[in-house]
Amino acid sequence: MIPPSRCFFSPPAMALDSAVFSSRTVLSGFSDRSVLSGLSDAAWSGPAAPRVPSAAGDNDAVARIWAFLFSRTERPPIVPLSTASVVPGKLFHYKASHFGLGTAHAHLGEGACYRVDKRELSPTQGGFVVAVKTPKLQASASVSSQQQAHAASLILRELQVLTYPPLHLHPNIASILGYSSELIGQHAHGLSLSLVVDLASHGTLKDFLARPLRGEGKERHSLKTKVRLLHDVASGLHALHACGIVQADVKTENVLVFTDAESAKDQTSKAEADEDDGESSLIARLSDFGYAIPVEQESGTQRYMGTSVLNAPEVQRNSQIPNGDLWKCDVFSFALLVWETALDGKRYFSTSASTPIKGQSDVMEWLAGLPRDDLLRLALKSLQDAYGPSEPPLMAILQRVLKSSLRDEKDRRRPMSEIVNIFRRQRFLAAAARSRDARMQFKPEPFSQNQPSSVTDTKSEVCSNRLKQVNMEM
Repeated sequence: MIPPSRCFFSPPAMALDSAVFSSRTVLSGFSDRSVLSGLSDAAWSGPAAPRVPSAAGDNDAVARIWAFLFSRTERPPIVPLSTASVVPGKLFHYKASHFGLGTAHAHLGEGACYRVDKRELSPTQGGFVVAVKTPKLQASASVSSQQQAHAASLILRELQVLTYPPLHLHPNIASILGYSSELIGQHAHGLSLSLVVDLASHGTLKDFLARPLRGEGKERHSLKTKVRLLHDVASGLHALHACGIVQADVKTENVLVFTDAESAKDQTSKAEADEDDGESSLIARLSDFGYAIPVEQESGTQRYMGTSVLNAPEVQRNSQIPNGDLWKCDVFSFALLVWETALDGKRYFSTSASTPIKGQSDVMEWLAGLPRDDLLRLALKSLQDAYGPSEPPLMAILQRVLKSSLRDEKDRRRPMSEIVNIFRRQRFLAAAARSRDARMQFKPEPFSQNQPSSVTDTKSEVCSNRLKQVNMEM
């Protein structure tokens, strides 16, 4: 059975056996509101709502999703506990019979747009645990065609990015395995639609930072672990930028934390992992690409959505950003992610603002009153206060990263390729990167919304961990 929350659309007249649909792949469907968690409801004003497509574009948006999915659908292999041949850019259509019989849905949580359940696949599909995400949007009198069209546009962009062949198996980009559909009797051509994704047992980066690993009794995660995860995020963001894609909402809620045994995308062996802190098997993956921006030409401008209190100064001032500068907005938000990760997930303004913060308007007012690059000064001071003279090599890396990214002037921000190299000055990160790069053989290609990548039909043998994996946190 598919989780009860459903999103109803009417697909074109095609064989229902092949009619499949999907949605955004992130495990964390958080709204902008979560960034100011702890503030009163009355204080919350929220960001300006994004412009939604016109009702006239509704049928076109949904039809494009169906066409997209039909072109990328593959039947799940019937290979119990065996190696599966995965085609980058292709997705599996999971039927009800592909899930284990008699296994209850374990509700993991829900965000603004999605309900997330933990499910177990049947033995023929490997028997491992996955996350099933179901859109909360339901067709009703309260949901307009404009809202459906907007949701469809987010879904399509998410799918375009996550199935783009150069990124589909990247170790630092969230995985999508496939999707599931079920005929809804009261809708002549309706299907309920759910997304099947890798389960991140450690949740989002924000969740992970709020608690130590089970049984270790640590007050907080080591700085080495945080730097390792930040290197993962930087590597994922660099891969996106290398393909001409801007993430447009970089934050700790949009990063998922896994262990290496949870996906075949990271085949780091135990022998390769250093055992000094017990957390070397962790891996972070960038997620949530509904607002991602393809930059297919240098000329022109586009709107950068992001999260208001985490956006670069130029995004606060302007609704449109030149295409050539969009990546610099990601870099600024990444700097704030670095800062908040070092502070165990606390919001940067919660420890640095000189005035009480009761709502988003207070944050924005405080930021507007800061002198040029004062946020960088506050970040460096915050890290020094938190760690003092300990961990000097790791602190030096974070300081260099912040100085290269947390700049009010966009032209002083360095590209993610240089920031990744700053991290890799640490020997343990350089060694891990060489090992992963050798296996991954990442070859960036310019992203096009209309043209498939030249490697779309190139098969890639993925180690049997993907089908044989057992969730380490069960």
